[in-house]
Amino acid sequence: IDVAAGERQAALKSGKVPDHARDRAILYQIAQTSNTPKTKAAALAPLLADAQRRGVFAAMARVVAPLVAELQPSQDLQSFAADAARVLLVTGHAAEAKPWIDLAHQPALRLVADLARPANPPGGASSANAPSVPDSSSRNEAIKALASSHAGVSPGQADLLVALFSALGDKRGSFDFTRLLRPAHEGTFPDAALWLDQRQAAASGRVGETVLTSLLRASAGDRLTSEPVVLARVVAGLEAVGLDTDARSLAVEAAIAAGI
Repeated sequence: IDVAAGERQAALKSGKVPDHARDRAILYQIAQTSNTPKTKAAALAPLLADAQRRGVFAAMARVVAPLVAELQPSQDLQSFAADAARVLLVTGHAAEAKPWIDLAHQPALRLVADLARPANPPGGASSANAPSVPDSSSRNEAIKALASSHAGVSPGQADLLVALFSALGDKRGSFDFTRLLRPAHEGTFPDAALWLDQRQAAASGRVGETVLTSLLRASAGDRLTSEPVVLARVVAGLEAVGLDTDARSLAVEAAIAAGI
């Protein structure tokens, strides 16, 4: 699109989350053409904030991942570190996300990286650049921190993380559930036939049927469902038919969609 220099400067200076498609296009154009890391990050940050608000972070992450990959972690970009880590995690680049996670100083992001990492890597090997796997105590501390801050939001995030780790069958540590107990809430769930069909398909090893019913169960309109119980069942079903990589990718996407 044709953008006047004044429009570009105004978009960067305002720092506001874009409200219209043209605003998003301007920010993307700035990020794409800028050779200055701080300017690139300054354009990407509101673009990603808007995507998170609209429930399309994963889709936007796939669009901007090549631009994020051009950036190198540094103290000048610390405010963008968490966003960079989320983009790289949700697009399957956990190793590249590690230095950004370290720079962000957000323990919850280490948990998201842990979701992406198989409990037993092929051949028992592990990459030196891959995010380290938290032990049970550090994982519990990170989840406790989520459960005790920003009442009404973070407890739900902690609940989701516990559900996802459980669905993936991780046995690396136990959780203190007492901090996560909350009153029951209303939610949107698939009908019983779909719920049981996916469960039976997964138990019988019917891969195609499991994938199809899992896709239907994971959807809430045009978005990924936010219900921990539903997401856990979907992830567990994919894991049961040998689709570990897909199960972990979905778990990462769900965690990031929840704002973690």
